[in-house]
Amino acid sequence: MRRPYSDKDWEVIINRMIGYGSRPTSKAQKRMPAILSKAYKELIENPKRVHPGRVWGSELHKTTMKEWPIGDSFSQMHDLLFHSNGKVYVGDNLQDRIWEIDPVNGKTVVFKVPHAERDSLGGLLSGRLKTFPKHETFVGVHSLAEAPKDGHIFITPSLQKRLIEFDPVSKKFTDHNFENGLYPHTLRIDGEDRVWFTLALSNQIGKFDRKTKTYKVYDLPSRSTKETISLFISGFILKLLNWGFPMHYLPVDERVSGMPLPYGIDIAPNGLVWFARLHADSIGVIDPKNDSVKLIDTPFQGPRRLRIDSSNNVWIAAFPEGAIVKYTPEDGKFKTFPMPTAVDGVETPYSLNVDRPRNMVWVTGTSSDNLLTLDIKSEKWKVYPLPRKVSFTRDIEFSPSGKAYTCNGAFPSWHIEDGRPTLIEVTPSR
Repeated sequence: MRRPYSDKDWEVIINRMIGYGSRPTSKAQKRMPAILSKAYKELIENPKRVHPGRVWGSELHKTTMKEWPIGDSFSQMHDLLFHSNGKVYVGDNLQDRIWEIDPVNGKTVVFKVPHAERDSLGGLLSGRLKTFPKHETFVGVHSLAEAPKDGHIFITPSLQKRLIEFDPVSKKFTDHNFENGLYPHTLRIDGEDRVWFTLALSNQIGKFDRKTKTYKVYDLPSRSTKETISLFISGFILKLLNWGFPMHYLPVDERVSGMPLPYGIDIAPNGLVWFARLHADSIGVIDPKNDSVKLIDTPFQGPRRLRIDSSNNVWIAAFPEGAIVKYTPEDGKFKTFPMPTAVDGVETPYSLNVDRPRNMVWVTGTSSDNLLTLDIKSEKWKVYPLPRKVSFTRDIEFSPSGKAYTCNGAFPSWHIEDGRPTLIEVTPSR
């Protein structure tokens, strides 16, 4: 934004983002370079068009924030977990590391996630990072969840066909390999010690039963014959990309056919398993008692991550719409809550989480360098500005006392102010 870019510059940038997985339509790919070049040039020449900063609210009185530096400028800190042992675990997606931080004394331990001998650098998407200057990703640490039974941490390695189990006491890693499915994404663990996870690139939901050490995969419906064919040959398409075939040559229609992208997932108190499909504008629910699967179209675009409150209601981050949405299963109704940080409607809530004991929804203001809360009962917002510019936050966790944790997860981290990611602790005023 500090200097103008030509149409060609923007074309290079857009093609690089497509190589990382962005899926703008083919028509948009042709139109965007000229639009962006013109718009940013006009903005640089007319800086007064930039909106002034938001006035801070009274909620910041007696609110405290702490930061711990983690990773380096080549990291991508993705999800995190507040463990029952009082420590916070953060996954570095680009360096295949787990950071363990004790927020009481600041002590930090780093674990390098082991990979199999057959794993190649870059994993199943080895072509994706060929031009990236430095990375050590073989497995691609993505999401983390604690098993209530024994405190073991389960990890989705998005670039492999497995789940990884980590014992924070013995420090041992265990692989649980599977055959079918691509890109294990977000995971949660239910009361029956079953690990549920989304398979983003194969349009599936996976279940790993820890008691029997077996997997079950739920195939989700395709939106068209074209999508069925695209999903069937997705493994071959990945090979083409790894061989160097430019991803921007692959046609993308308005529906992003071939990539429904099952994304967020959560377990309701009543045991139902809810998930979102980012590119298919739908959420879904699985009843583990009878293995039934139901899909529900959303009246908004881009349902990304979701969480369930103490009353079994579903809260969804509407990523491109600057809002979060509540879905009540009893009557099938959606209620939209626009975010107060959405300037001209622009905000990108990447994820949210529900602090069930306090009936509070925490939301990532990924385009505004904020965290936000919505009180479920009063439906009132509070906004907590984060310490650094370009705070691309991807996940939120809580301590039993109500402290909120997130991490600065820009890709890559050299975009962050000071060029290094941090773990951030927010203790809100009460």
